Amino acid sequence: AVKTNGNTKGVITTDGNTMTVNDTCKPIYITKYDLTGSKQLDGEEFTITCTNPNVVITDAKVDGMKAYMIAGAYAYKNATYTIHESKAPAGYAVCDDVKFTINADVNGNRKIEVDGSARIVKNTDGIPYIEVLDAPIVFYVDKFDASTNGYLAKAKLEIQDASGTAVKSWTTGSGAEKISDLAAGTYTLVETEAPSGYKIANPVRFTITDTGLLNDANGNSLIKSDGTYRIS
Repeated sequence: AVKTNGNTKGVITTDGNTMTVNDTCKPIYITKYDLTGSKQLDGEEFTITCTNPNVVITDAKVDGMKAYMIAGAYAYKNATYTIHESKAPAGYAVCDDVKFTINADVNGNRKIEVDGSARIVKNTDGIPYIEVLDAPIVFYVDKFDASTNGYLAKAKLEIQDASGTAVKSWTTGSGAEKISDLAAGTYTLVETEAPSGYKIANPVRFTITDTGLLNDANGNSLIKSDGTYRIS
C-alpha cells in the first residue's frame, strides 16, 4: 500500500519493480488588495516567516498583478506564519504584520485562519488566496484667507517631490483638495500663483511616512481633530 502525507495529492508511477510516488504540494497564494477588496495592487514587497520551525520562508516581491505562491508551506503543520510588508505600493501605507495558521479541522481537512488586515478567498479551483489589505494614503490641502478663515479660490498650488518636480497641481476652489496616490517621501507644497489681491504663501514642507502618517518639517503630526490629515 502506498500512502501520501495527507497534505498532498499523490501521483503514482511504476517502472518495472520500482514504484515512485510524486506528491504535489498544495499551494497557498498571497496577494495585495486595497481595503475595499476590489482593487488588486502591485509593487509591494514582503517577508514570510514561520514560527514552527523558526525559518524565513522567502523574500517575496509580487510582480505586477501576480500572486506570490508558497508551494511548501503545507509541510509545516500547526504552525503560525507572519507576513511582514517591507514596501507598500505607491500611494498606500505599509500594513501591520498579518499572521496566518495552517491546521486541520476535525475531519482532517486543511484549515487556514488569518489574524490582521487580510481575508481568505478561494478561486474557482478551490485554491486559497490570502489577500492582504492596504489602506490608501489620503490627505487634504486647504487654502484659507488669513483674516476671515474662509476658503480662498483661484490660487494655483502644486506639490513637489524631493527633487523639485511637480507631482500634483491644481487651482483651488470653494473647498479642500483631496490628495492621494503619493508614495512615502518628503514633499513641498508650493503656491505658484496667488489670487488677485493676495501675496504668495511660503512653501510648506511635509513628509509622508511608510505607515501613512503625515508630518510637518519638524516631525509634528498634521492630523486634525476630525481624524483627517490636512495642510492649511
